[in-house]
Amino acid sequence: MTLKKGFTRIAVSRATEDRLKNLRRRLSSEMPDRFDENTSMHSLIIWMLDEMNRHL
Repeated sequence: MTLKKGFTRIAVSRATEDRLKNLRRRLSSEMPDRFDENTSMHSLIIWMLDEMNRHL
């Protein structure tokens, strides 16, 4: 499979996918101007990585 330059495909377990869905629901209620129920998993992962970097 060919991916766009700069993208990496990752596999996520069902439990991790459920956690990301819970995060999407939480963020859509806490920050509706930035996230909604249709926010992609990619955007959620980027948000989590940014948050982790902020706290290092």
